[in-house]
Amino acid sequence: MLDVLCLGATGYIGGTVLTTLQKTLPSSFRITALIRPDPEGSRRTQVLESSGCSSVLTFQGLDATTELTDICSRFDIVVNAADACDHVESSRAILAGLVLAKKDGKRGVLIHVSGTGVIMDNGLGAPSETVYRDTDYELLAKLDPLQPHRDVDLIVADAAAGQIKTVTVVPPLVYGEGLGKFKTWSSQVPGLIRRALKRGQAEYIGEGQGKWSHVHVQDLAQLFSILVNKLAENPESVESGDKGYVFAESGELSWKELAQGVADAIKRSGGVELSTFEAQSLDMIQSVEQFPNELGRAYYSSNSRSRAVKARGWGWNPEVGSKYPLLLDLDREVIVQRKFVQ
Repeated sequence: MLDVLCLGATGYIGGTVLTTLQKTLPSSFRITALIRPDPEGSRRTQVLESSGCSSVLTFQGLDATTELTDICSRFDIVVNAADACDHVESSRAILAGLVLAKKDGKRGVLIHVSGTGVIMDNGLGAPSETVYRDTDYELLAKLDPLQPHRDVDLIVADAAAGQIKTVTVVPPLVYGEGLGKFKTWSSQVPGLIRRALKRGQAEYIGEGQGKWSHVHVQDLAQLFSILVNKLAENPESVESGDKGYVFAESGELSWKELAQGVADAIKRSGGVELSTFEAQSLDMIQSVEQFPNELGRAYYSSNSRSRAVKARGWGWNPEVGSKYPLLLDLDREVIVQRKFVQ
């Protein structure tokens, strides 16, 4: 019996990963969810247990590092899909726990969730031909340590120089309906939709020619299932440490294409909130007014183009994204997000 611990079980990605692992892993795996104290008493625990979790543990949060180390020391595989992927001390605590687990005869494996903000530029709407593959080891090794997520990614990679094995899944823009029991929507696409509904127009920055890769959250979760199985059956078949980046993507769009898709989807749903159905460009002064945070501007105007070479080599096939591509899924997302701006 292999014990798997999932962090982030009440979140968008983590909840979808947990649900997918419960449905797809064989009975030789025992899955535990780790959550913060429930503000509603025991409701979340009861929901997760009734959904198929072997057990649900609570802890005092990512800052409770001693507690986190102790918990992780009891598991073979830890899947860290918590939203706070940039939390340095909790990442160190998880790794320390897995070192203890390895010494106690367990597998000592971490699957860490990062994001392709780590490869994005600051193009502000300008195009780029740079595309990162997860087998481009020399190129990836040269990433600036100050890039988003990179500090924790390096901590995770360096830990693999010891006894434990670490793999970092690096999702791009994630979209689609989540399968978790709590949060079922993402951030970037809903953010664009809510802004359009509030401001009366869909917008992009500059030329809007920067491109991001994207993946449906349910396809992303299937990749985690493949990874957990591979790491259990043949750990050496999965590269680790500084070669442990794993991308996941099923397509890419420019920010202008995405903004126009948002306008079109709102129009199809009635469109009374919009004064124009043509996506509008924000110049640099307007973009600073609308996105005062430089990193926020980058997340809606940069290039972050990735290719999932490893995953496809393992047989990963993003079927849900083929059936529900991002532009088509906007119709569903507009209906969901409209409820939050009325």
